[in-house]
Amino acid sequence: MNPQGFPVLIARFLLALMFVLAGISKFAGLEGTAGYIASKGLPLPQLLAFATALIEVVGGVMLIVGWQARWAALALAAFTALASVIFHNYWSLPADKQMIDQLMS
Repeated sequence: MNPQGFPVLIARFLLALMFVLAGISKFAGLEGTAGYIASKGLPLPQLLAFATALIEVVGGVMLIVGWQARWAALALAAFTALASVIFHNYWSLPADKQMIDQLMS
Protein backbone atom coordinates (compact mmCIF):
# COMPACT_ATOMS: atom_id res chain seq x y z
CA MET A 1 0.00 0.00 0.00
CA ASN A 2 1.35 3.43 -0.88
CA PRO A 3 1.79 6.03 1.90
CA GLN A 4 -1.27 7.99 0.81
CA GLY A 5 -3.41 4.86 0.73
CA PHE A 6 -4.14 4.60 4.45
CA PRO A 7 -5.45 8.16 4.96
CA VAL A 8 -7.62 7.80 1.85
CA LEU A 9 -8.94 4.47 3.15
CA ILE A 10 -9.81 6.01 6.52
CA ALA A 11 -11.48 9.01 4.86
CA ARG A 12 -13.52 6.74 2.59
CA PHE A 13 -14.58 4.63 5.57
CA LEU A 14 -15.65 7.64 7.63
CA LEU A 15 -17.58 9.19 4.75
CA ALA A 16 -19.32 5.89 4.00
CA LEU A 17 -20.09 5.34 7.68
CA MET A 18 -22.00 8.62 7.74
CA PHE A 19 -24.31 7.31 5.00
CA VAL A 20 -24.68 3.86 6.56
CA LEU A 21 -25.65 5.30 9.95
CA ALA A 22 -28.10 7.74 8.36
CA GLY A 23 -29.69 4.90 6.39
CA ILE A 24 -30.00 2.69 9.46
CA SER A 25 -31.60 5.60 11.29
CA LYS A 26 -34.10 6.00 8.46
CA PHE A 27 -34.93 2.27 8.53
CA ALA A 28 -35.52 2.54 12.28
CA GLY A 29 -37.93 5.44 11.74
CA LEU A 30 -39.44 4.83 8.31
CA GLU A 31 -42.78 6.38 9.27
CA GLY A 32 -41.11 9.61 10.35
CA THR A 33 -38.97 9.71 7.22
CA ALA A 34 -42.04 9.05 5.07
CA GLY A 35 -43.87 11.85 6.87
CA TYR A 36 -41.05 14.28 6.17
CA ILE A 37 -40.99 13.24 2.52
CA ALA A 38 -44.77 13.66 2.31
CA SER A 39 -44.49 17.13 3.87
CA LYS A 40 -42.47 18.19 0.81
CA GLY A 41 -45.27 17.02 -1.51
CA LEU A 42 -43.40 14.10 -3.04
CA PRO A 43 -45.41 11.08 -4.20
CA LEU A 44 -45.17 7.60 -2.67
CA PRO A 45 -43.49 8.72 0.55
CA GLN A 46 -43.28 5.22 2.07
CA LEU A 47 -41.54 3.87 -1.02
CA LEU A 48 -39.21 6.86 -1.21
CA ALA A 49 -38.36 6.51 2.50
CA PHE A 50 -37.43 2.86 2.02
CA ALA A 51 -35.48 3.61 -1.18
CA THR A 52 -33.61 6.45 0.52
CA ALA A 53 -32.57 4.28 3.45
CA LEU A 54 -31.56 1.48 1.07
CA ILE A 55 -29.44 3.80 -1.10
CA GLU A 56 -27.63 5.15 1.94
CA VAL A 57 -26.93 1.76 3.51
CA VAL A 58 -26.06 -0.17 0.34
CA GLY A 59 -24.05 2.70 -1.17
CA GLY A 60 -22.18 3.23 2.09
CA VAL A 61 -21.36 -0.46 2.45
CA MET A 62 -20.21 -0.59 -1.17
CA LEU A 63 -17.81 2.26 -0.43
CA ILE A 64 -16.53 0.61 2.73
CA VAL A 65 -15.76 -2.71 1.06
CA GLY A 66 -14.55 -1.06 -2.14
CA TRP A 67 -16.91 -2.93 -4.47
CA GLN A 68 -17.94 -0.68 -7.39
CA ALA A 69 -16.85 2.22 -5.19
CA ARG A 70 -16.91 4.81 -7.97
CA TRP A 71 -20.50 3.92 -8.93
CA ALA A 72 -21.52 3.94 -5.28
CA ALA A 73 -19.87 7.33 -4.77
CA LEU A 74 -21.60 8.69 -7.86
CA ALA A 75 -24.99 7.42 -6.68
CA LEU A 76 -24.47 8.87 -3.19
CA ALA A 77 -23.31 12.20 -4.65
CA ALA A 78 -26.39 12.40 -6.88
CA PHE A 79 -28.61 11.44 -3.95
CA THR A 80 -26.99 14.09 -1.75
CA ALA A 81 -27.34 16.81 -4.39
CA LEU A 82 -31.00 15.96 -4.96
CA ALA A 83 -31.76 15.77 -1.24
CA SER A 84 -30.01 19.09 -0.68
CA VAL A 85 -32.17 20.86 -3.26
CA ILE A 86 -35.46 19.28 -2.14
CA PHE A 87 -35.03 19.11 1.64
CA HIS A 88 -32.39 21.66 2.58
CA ASN A 89 -33.40 24.81 0.75
CA TYR A 90 -31.52 27.08 3.12
CA TRP A 91 -31.94 30.05 0.77
CA SER A 92 -35.60 30.28 1.78
CA LEU A 93 -34.84 30.45 5.51
CA PRO A 94 -34.32 33.57 7.60
CA ALA A 95 -30.69 34.73 7.63
CA ASP A 96 -30.07 33.56 11.21
CA LYS A 97 -31.09 29.98 10.32
CA GLN A 98 -29.31 29.67 6.96
CA MET A 99 -25.87 28.81 8.34
CA ILE A 100 -27.17 25.96 10.48
CA ASP A 101 -29.07 24.43 7.56
CA GLN A 102 -26.04 24.80 5.27
CA LEU A 103 -23.95 22.91 7.82
CA MET A 104 -26.56 20.15 8.06
CA SER A 105 -26.81 19.69 4.29
